Amino acid sequence: MEYKDKESWSKKAKIYDRNYLMTAEHAYWKETIAFAERCSWKAGSFLAGKMQENDFQEWERVCAVCVNGKVAGFSTFTERDELSERYDFTPFIGFVFVWELLNHLDKLHTTELGVVRIKRNLSLDTDDIVEWCKDKISSAHAIITRRGKNWYVTVDDIVITVNAHSCTIITAHRKKG
Repeated sequence: MEYKDKESWSKKAKIYDRNYLMTAEHAYWKETIAFAERCSWKAGSFLAGKMQENDFQEWERVCAVCVNGKVAGFSTFTERDELSERYDFTPFIGFVFVWELLNHLDKLHTTELGVVRIKRNLSLDTDDIVEWCKDKISSAHAIITRRGKNWYVTVDDIVITVNAHSCTIITAHRKKG
């Protein structure tokens, strides 16, 4: 990604506010397990199981990448990875995953109809629906899941739907029930 000036670069760089090398006692351990279980990558649930069992040697670590105080990615630093035994070198950096939606906040957009639909559904009076949605999506208590071609962000009793391929904010509505 290219940046035209230092200010736009620093804005993007500030999205990732913390990286933590963790053991099971760390405050973000359980949140990282939950994140890994629901991430779009199948290996995430395998890592979650290893973390629940604390299946790591004393010196091995799980790294959590946080955005606005919320886990948005992970990796591991371990003696062995899930590769064949024929690889006799160590240590490994493995299970590398960063949540795509949070990594592409700068690409989010919507259509004119999307703006009308979101304002109507949520009774919003804001001039910038995209920025409003970005703030909600990147909030620390947002729950982001992917089903098929869409991301679903549940936060503050609303659900925001984003097309995963085009980064188009399709709609937002109040959570049912």
